[in-house]
Amino acid sequence: MKFRSLYYLTTTLLLTLSGCSSDEKSTSDDTKEATNDVIMNASAYSKAELQAHVNSLIDIRYKGKTDTAALNLESVQRAYVSTFGDNGSSLPDFNVDSVAPRADANGNIDISFACNYGGSIAYSGKLSSDQTGNISMQFIDCKQDYYSPVLNGNVASEISNSIYEVAGFYFDNFRWSRDDESYSYTGYVFSSRIEQDNPYELTYTVSSKLLVSDSNNNQYIIEIESEINDQLDSFSHTYSGTLYDGEYGKTQFALLNNNETNVYRTITFEADKTIKIEFSYDHIKYLEDANNDNIYETGAYFGSNDELMYADLSEKTLASIDLLSLPPSVNSPNVYDYWNLFTTSDIVAEQGYFSDPDTPESELTLSYRWYINGQVVENNTSNTLPAFTAIYGDSVEVSMVVSDGVNIIEGVELPLKYKIHQQFYK
Repeated sequence: MKFRSLYYLTTTLLLTLSGCSSDEKSTSDDTKEATNDVIMNASAYSKAELQAHVNSLIDIRYKGKTDTAALNLESVQRAYVSTFGDNGSSLPDFNVDSVAPRADANGNIDISFACNYGGSIAYSGKLSSDQTGNISMQFIDCKQDYYSPVLNGNVASEISNSIYEVAGFYFDNFRWSRDDESYSYTGYVFSSRIEQDNPYELTYTVSSKLLVSDSNNNQYIIEIESEINDQLDSFSHTYSGTLYDGEYGKTQFALLNNNETNVYRTITFEADKTIKIEFSYDHIKYLEDANNDNIYETGAYFGSNDELMYADLSEKTLASIDLLSLPPSVNSPNVYDYWNLFTTSDIVAEQGYFSDPDTPESELTLSYRWYINGQVVENNTSNTLPAFTAIYGDSVEVSMVVSDGVNIIEGVELPLKYKIHQQFYK
């Protein structure tokens, strides 16, 4: 499953985070009622009290590991997707800046809206004379447009100034669902923005802690500190935090952007060992320091960000740094007449373009990887998918896999989605 990560919150300034339903079985009905009372009466609580409340909910609901994670290719891939991944889904604009001005003469807010495609949103709270305070929101089966998810749960927001700027959000099992996907999160996100002229400087900071998980009962706690500083002649972005993966345990992570060198981004994960991932304009380099002594002994190259995030890494191996060569560059294969594919016929992929900067083509090995509905077709590395392997309605993808003897690089998958037709007989 692909995740929308907290990284995109800090870079797009939107609340577009991922997770799914937390386990409520551990709390009694009385406890659940009390948790709802706090978030739904946020105006009666301070920032410290709201933060302590959602922290306690995270402690109750998280059932996963908290000891130091054992890092390997698969666990790092999962950590990378959780902290930096993106599947394009997003949460709504909560419209607090348009609701807050509707407070009555005493600062009270009590407004409900019908959502465009069913359900409702209720806002309640109280603002002080300087237009600051907390607003509670309750979503009940809210669907704002045809393609949007259905939203349920409780959110509180903190209004920090007279122009109704939001300084924080608090989530209590806020749920996002569409088709067979279901997400929720519990926790907080704080933000601040400081802008000045002469000379121009903008500083934007985000501090967050959220419990996120997926419908397969995976759970994560992600704590993040991020700062963007933009000046006339410079730009910097720091991003670091702690990931608790319910299956693997605790990992520290950090990001460093540097647009002045060929390696424009470096991400590190630190647990029982340290992993450094260098993103350059030519390739992605994965390095492993097994002893946490700042000496990287082994590594591998990835052909694309998609390979790093979504490829099956069970066959990928690390090589000694001394033996590591530059990786092949691999494009997609070709499938002709892809609009005319039938269940009863073989699907044949033709070789696409690939090359290697320091290995002759005669020493490269080429194979293919087939996917049906996102799952690898086992025991088939040929360029042919036999008839009846895919059936009517399946989504099929194929990629080329090229090895130079050290690096194994999977190219970009060629999607043949929804192209497998049924063959009819008279």
